[in-house]
Amino acid sequence: MNQLFLTFTCFLVLSLSAKETPRILLKGSSYQMGLQMAAKYKTKTSGLCMQFNGMASLYLKISKKKLHEKALKIAKHMAKDDLDEIKGMAKGTKIPYEDMLVYNLFYSLASSPFACRQFATWDKRTTTGDLIHARNLDWFDYPGSPMKKNNLIINYHGTTVDAKATQNSSQITKKHQPYLILSWPGYAAALTGTNKAGLTLGYNQLRLKGDTQHISEPTFFTIKRILRTCSTLEEAVAVFKKTLPMDSGSVLISDAKQKKAAVVEIVRGKVGVRYAPTNMISNANHPTKEAGIEGLKSSQTASAEHPVCTAAKRINGKFNAKSVQKLMAGPTVLQPRLNLLCVVFIPEKNRMWLSCGRESAANGPFVEFKLFKIEK
Repeated sequence: MNQLFLTFTCFLVLSLSAKETPRILLKGSSYQMGLQMAAKYKTKTSGLCMQFNGMASLYLKISKKKLHEKALKIAKHMAKDDLDEIKGMAKGTKIPYEDMLVYNLFYSLASSPFACRQFATWDKRTTTGDLIHARNLDWFDYPGSPMKKNNLIINYHGTTVDAKATQNSSQITKKHQPYLILSWPGYAAALTGTNKAGLTLGYNQLRLKGDTQHISEPTFFTIKRILRTCSTLEEAVAVFKKTLPMDSGSVLISDAKQKKAAVVEIVRGKVGVRYAPTNMISNANHPTKEAGIEGLKSSQTASAEHPVCTAAKRINGKFNAKSVQKLMAGPTVLQPRLNLLCVVFIPEKNRMWLSCGRESAANGPFVEFKLFKIEK
């Protein structure tokens, strides 16, 4: 196992290099979209899947059989659309389904420390009044730097069979919300994404121990389900409250059309929500008193404004895409030895500015992308 893991690590280091961020458009049923991902990125998906399966076994010190059992237990709480996509990728790459499932559940199975920062602002705090949502993805990369070298923009234009269809109309399909996530080949989970309705979501880890006993839908897949089904902040918050997902974390949700935002905090199967008191909000890697989660000691919480809103309030003038980029690269916000990605979304302008593929990505350069209406 160790020798195989090291072989693939060397393979990734030698064969994959940081380039302009590629993009893929997936259409059809979830299974079909999984097949499309496999057809486009078969080699990279296979290499990443094998590497992350090897790391999961090493980190957890368990056999491959036990690893599969843990993944299948979590999968019982996942949506059929997400499992179908993973099955499609497994079929297309000829990788065992259980291995593809472990790759997509790696964070929930063998979480490693990471620390992200996010910020959203709107109305009088922005030059055009549009809502701006920014995030730094701050995460220790793994041997061979697979996360820096394999960034991928994924646009989903999916459909699903309508659950309310009768036997005579069982082929009626229902369109998902078109949405976009920032991910890696073969990785269907969503840490960061936005949909055409104007909802943008990003996940931050909360550094708390003791949530491994709560098994439910992984938070990354709750985020993905919201992106394909929800149109408003209220709908998204309701999904979190009903689902009570696993993985202690905080999720910043912004609603560009309504000009509002909230942070959902998830701790050991409990969910708390704090709404923006003004026209800006941020989250980091600590629970807050404002979210109102019972059972947390005051020593476990910290300021809801630290560090991003605190830094933002020191900046004179209104924000635009460039000044938000500068904020996210500021000395009290940026974590340079961890920062793998920085993105600034302005959904009403159908734009994002993305920098990735290196540490201290928030220092740029940023590339501007349309969010939707892309060519194949």
